[in-house]
Amino acid sequence: GLATYPQVVFGGHGFRRRFPAYCYVPGIYFPYPEYAAIRKRRPYRTFYVARDPRDVIVSWYFSVRDTHRLGGPIADLRRELRARSVSDGLLFSMDWLEPQLLGMRTWVGVDEPEVAFFRLEDIRDRPEIEVARLLRHCCVALDDADMARVIRDTSRDELRQRDLERRGSGAESHYRKSPSRHEELFEPKHHEAFRAMTGDLVEVLGYRA
Repeated sequence: GLATYPQVVFGGHGFRRRFPAYCYVPGIYFPYPEYAAIRKRRPYRTFYVARDPRDVIVSWYFSVRDTHRLGGPIADLRRELRARSVSDGLLFSMDWLEPQLLGMRTWVGVDEPEVAFFRLEDIRDRPEIEVARLLRHCCVALDDADMARVIRDTSRDELRQRDLERRGSGAESHYRKSPSRHEELFEPKHHEAFRAMTGDLVEVLGYRA
């Protein structure tokens, strides 16, 4: 029964200090202090989903370079990335994403009952546990059959297939066939630049350095 409120309202047109009632916003890429400043009508629930920030960089690079729908700065960024090697493109992506990467730290340990923290890898590896926890946090109760359907419909393969159907024949899906893995692309210079930029963010988020 919730209306979807486009995230571009928050991410593309300046900071809004009031969250609309009876709405769902699918993405707010803010540090926690900026999120906390938004006026929110109770009851509300927020869940923050982190991902290994090194994989975020790789995913953003390939998405913007190849498959993200054009709009806003994407066309200019795509030209910039396609003019560079993959190695240099990853460094460019890291610099571009610095505010979002640094903002991830602010969501760790938030002591607010309306806010829950998740990691994407945990949702992927243990969906029966983590999706159930997420829905409980949002006060959504499902029976076993509906829970199984939700998990099936939100699997990576299912999301990729639906994305391809929406995009039409011959299109490339936003969801790559293989998940983005920094281990396959990061060179020593990427690890060094990432550590200089983010410090111990990887460890703070619970990932292996």
